[in-house]
Amino acid sequence: MTTPKLSRVLLYLLWVIPGLLLIVYFLNPFGVPSWDPRGRVLGVIPYRMPASSMAPTYPVGSFVVACTWAYARSSPAPGDVIVFRPPTDPDTPFVKRIVGIGGDTVEFSDGALLRNGVAQDEPYLMPDAAHGDDHRSSVPSEHVFVAGDNRANSLDSRHFGAVANDAIIGKICGQL
Repeated sequence: MTTPKLSRVLLYLLWVIPGLLLIVYFLNPFGVPSWDPRGRVLGVIPYRMPASSMAPTYPVGSFVVACTWAYARSSPAPGDVIVFRPPTDPDTPFVKRIVGIGGDTVEFSDGALLRNGVAQDEPYLMPDAAHGDDHRSSVPSEHVFVAGDNRANSLDSRHFGAVANDAIIGKICGQL
């Protein structure tokens, strides 16, 4: 291959690849509810845990990675840890665990979580932490009910209600 031909190929690739990335970014084929190009184009966004609401699973200061394309072909499920935009503060992403999905009845009673009347085994909870007041809620369709693993120090669906599925940025798929 001659040098001018190689230069044309490289120049072509320098235009095509960024062009394709821009198309993916603006078309947003996976429906990522974030303008962050890492999530729209690469499919992952790193986050740092600023508070203890997910301790001991994710301690304060730990880094987690959200896979923004995780729900492109599946639905959120109880037990998934997600990053989402809460209804009360859509500019601040929260990290919480899904404890109920659309159609479920979620109840916190005497420190236990009941989903559809069945007590849930939650080995990831902060040991010996008070769980706050009793709470009962029905989860609307296309919504999830979220709670922190450190229930005593978590601002979650018990306070701001269920989270719409389209407010989910991604599912936590790793810890750095």
